[in-house]
Amino acid sequence: MPGGKKVVGGGSANAAATTVAAAVPSGVRRLETSEGASAQRDDEPEEEGEEDLRDGGVPFFVNRGGLPVDEATWERMWKHVAKIHPDGEKVAQRIRGVMDLPKVPIPTVPTFQPSTPVPERLEAVQRYIRELQYNHTGTQFFEIKKSRPLTGLMDLAKEMTKEALPIKCLEAVILGMYPSSALGGLGGGRHTLGPSGPPLPPLEGEN
Repeated sequence: MPGGKKVVGGGSANAAATTVAAAVPSGVRRLETSEGASAQRDDEPEEEGEEDLRDGGVPFFVNRGGLPVDEATWERMWKHVAKIHPDGEKVAQRIRGVMDLPKVPIPTVPTFQPSTPVPERLEAVQRYIRELQYNHTGTQFFEIKKSRPLTGLMDLAKEMTKEALPIKCLEAVILGMYPSSALGGLGGGRHTLGPSGPPLPPLEGEN
């Protein structure tokens, strides 16, 4: 896939996204090449609605338009990559300038026999998620709505396995539920949880 094209449907079309995910080092948190560059980028106006969500305190975008990624979201992703990567715009230019990116291997979704022990199943699911790699682009490719019923989340997980794009934490949660949904007491009735209502008061004697 040409480096400048946006992510489209099909697992073979994720080369640019996976390449840029690998190019952004693990643990990068808005690193800058120098104090001058940092000051210059801090002075840049933020786009409206930029901080859709936060991952460990780091703001990131969410692709809310589905796949293929629309032009505005695609360009916003590359702009954000240039902003958070130590090499700035150079890394984006280096990747987008390649007309024939290498094909990215698509991990195989684990399947299990009824007799497969639960620990072995969980290890296979973890290995699959690890093979997808973490998404360091600053743009989450799939919008996860925790209010959706489990069947809807599993439909989304199936689409995620088809596209095989790098993932963020919440996507990993949904993917982990997909192949493990038949794990006896761990499946069926599970659903995502989120905080609701005011926080509980501290226990007596607790600081």
